[in-house]
This record gives sequence, structure tokens and C-alpha cells, in this order.
Amino acid sequence: MYSMAQQDMDWLEEELQRLEQKIKEQQAKIEAAMKADEKSELIASIGKERERLVDEQKVLLAALQARLASPSGANFTEEDVLGLRSLYRPKETLSISGISEEQWETIKATAMLEYRPWLGAINPASRHQPQPFGRHDSSESSQSKYLSFLQQELKPVLNRWVLSWIEVVDARQHPNCLAIRGLESVFGYNFNGETDILLAHRQAVRGNQPETGSVAAFVLKTGQFTRRNNAQACVTLITLNLKSSSLRPWVLLTDLNNRFTFFWMDGPTIFYYSAENASEGWSIILDLLQRDASVTFAEPEQQEATNVPILARKAIPAELGTPRGVISDVGNLNDVMDEEEARAYHLLYKLSVQPALAPFLPLQEAHS
Repeated sequence: MYSMAQQDMDWLEEELQRLEQKIKEQQAKIEAAMKADEKSELIASIGKERERLVDEQKVLLAALQARLASPSGANFTEEDVLGLRSLYRPKETLSISGISEEQWETIKATAMLEYRPWLGAINPASRHQPQPFGRHDSSESSQSKYLSFLQQELKPVLNRWVLSWIEVVDARQHPNCLAIRGLESVFGYNFNGETDILLAHRQAVRGNQPETGSVAAFVLKTGQFTRRNNAQACVTLITLNLKSSSLRPWVLLTDLNNRFTFFWMDGPTIFYYSAENASEGWSIILDLLQRDASVTFAEPEQQEATNVPILARKAIPAELGTPRGVISDVGNLNDVMDEEEARAYHLLYKLSVQPALAPFLPLQEAHS
């Protein structure tokens, strides 16, 4: 039986106070760095340390909760304490803008996603000849004119009644709007970050959560697109679909000049299609917005009847938004996973079959 003396209780409370103070200090550093317009790498580094402290705080809070809420005779062993720490160990969090090829391969394999090009043609109803954007320097963060340029080019469809509720949103003004937590068992990672542009419903914008009502995202890049750029666009697609699943948002990777690559989900398959030139790219954007709105909002029963590939995309599979459950047979876990992870699963199983132990751990946290 695991017992905890009063001196251990005192130590726990002191540690919690210490951690709370450190977390406040880290938060103050983040706010100061943002006001000073420090580099995003510094802010991310401070944020990562804050997350580590919060994770450590969760372990101590859960241990304290176990001690205070323990029913008489509950079988909470020292091995369970180790399992508790395993459950709350820090999870790796990736910045969406910094996704590597290797990490994207891990995400695809863990989530069982398929990623392939659309090999057919996409024929927009009409052709649009855009004005040249003229963005030639490589400093993406210093660009501000893309917002007004996009608003101008999208005006032909956004001014129509069926699309008058869509707004062009600078997503960088909503830091971490695409952050995802609690789905490590599905994707292998947590995610932080945002995209460049969102096309969002006015109600979501007014609610200061444009990502929850977005129909599309633009990822802006300069120069030749790389496999890493594609990976960033794909993770943007996944996270945005988790935030706004009913609207089945699509993603465009573009330099706003000559390169336009579209990404969309067809169930667990991610398709991509690269336009031949700016005219085709913009024609697809405008045609897609107009036809997508009429099908999705005016005549939803026709959704599956269309033969336009991006328009016929399917919502993100429900299982990609659901943490994978605890397996029921925990007898031989040590044969298939490392000792630390096996302890965590044993504890979760014990909580599921012995309700008296439930106060030891918030179950929603346990499954994250």
C-alpha cells in the first residue's frame, strides 16, 4: 500500500506554490517578449518551458488529489504513482510552421492517412486573370500588403449574397488558433501555431475564433515549394478541419504569383493539386468558393452528387478527432510497449474497473 506522511503533504504543497510562481514568471516573459516584438523562436522557447512546468504541476496536483480523495482501503500502489507520472509526462509539441518531413511521415503513419496527388483535371467554370502581386523578397513576416491584395482579388465572389458572410482574416493576429491538444494517440504529437490567412464566417470572426468557422486557409511561401512546405500545408489542413469540421475547409499553399497548390481531405485521404499558372489558380479559388457555398449551404443534399473533386471532398474522419481508447486486455502489455508506458495503461485500466480510485486522476487528462 502506498502511504504519504504529513511531511510529504507539506512538500507537495510547497512544490505546487513554487511551480505556480514559476509559471506566472514564464507567462510574464512571454507577454514581455510579444510586446517587444521578439523573435518567434524566443517566444516559443519560453512557452515550451512554461508547458513543462504546467505538466510537472499536473503530476503533483494529481498526486495530492490522490492523497486527499483516497477512500479507505483503496489499492493505490507505489507502482501506480509511477504510472501517474508517466501519464502526465510532457508530450512533444510541434510548431505547425516548423514541421519536418520526418515528423510528417510519423503523423501520416500514426493517423493512418493517405497522401497523394489528384491526377484528373479541374475545370473551373470561368477564367480569372489576376493582377500581379509583386512579392519578390524572401521576408515572409514583413509582408503586409497580401491582405489587401487578397481582398481585392476575392471581391468578385465575396460581394455576392451567398458569400457576403466570408471575411479575409489575418490569422497571425490570432496566435495558436490552430493549436491541438489531447490527440497524441492519434497523431503522435500536440500542435502549436497558426496559418497566414483564413477565409472565415463573419460570426466566427466576431466571436474572435475565426478558425472555428473557416472554409479555407492560405499558407504563403516564397520561392520554390519544398516537401517541408507541403507538410506544413497538410498539418494546417488537418488542424483546421478539426476546428471547423462541418465546413470541410481546404488549404492553399501559394506565393500569390505563379504557384498555387490546393490540399483537401477526402475522408482519411489528403489530395493535392498544383495549378499550371496564376490564372488557373485564381479561377479555381473563385469558382470553388462560389460553388462550394451554393452546395454546402443552399443545397446540402447535392453534396455527394457533384463531380468537382475539391467540392466533393468529405469531412475529416471522426476517429481523427477522438483519442484512441485504453485497450481492455492489459495482461501482457510489457511485451508490446516500454515499461513506463505499460504502467500508465495499467493505471488507466485500474481506474476503469475500480471506480473508487477515480478521484486519483482526471479521466479526460488521462486519455490525452
